[in-house]
Amino acid sequence: MARVLGQNDEACGAGFLVAEDVLVTCAHVVRAAGSGPGRSVWLVFPNADGAGVVEGIVLEEPWREPEAEDVAMVRLGVAVPGTHVPALGSAAGSRGHEVRSFGFPGQAPEGGHFGYATAGDLLPATEHRVNTSS
Repeated sequence: MARVLGQNDEACGAGFLVAEDVLVTCAHVVRAAGSGPGRSVWLVFPNADGAGVVEGIVLEEPWREPEAEDVAMVRLGVAVPGTHVPALGSAAGSRGHEVRSFGFPGQAPEGGHFGYATAGDLLPATEHRVNTSS
């Protein structure tokens, strides 16, 4: 798990490795960090001892705007020692299972915060997202 840093070293969100040198996060997190496709973003891996601050480049091709699918992928300059790529799989059939999340909300301690919940139904695929936060 990585913390995506903003211009004043504040936590803007989280990301996770999908390959040794590729991290996935949300496009809105990258925007909050003051970056975008083709530009640098700074990351900290709080659970990797001695990793320090790591620079990554936001990839242009898999970028999906926050108003669309809200996806960003970041290519790291180096593989970060002490990290591992988690196994990924389908969420099908997971309704009712316990799930854990991890992130860096404003009230969380420096090292991040775990969340716990029960999985509900999968959302149907759509061509675009509808903004319901008005």
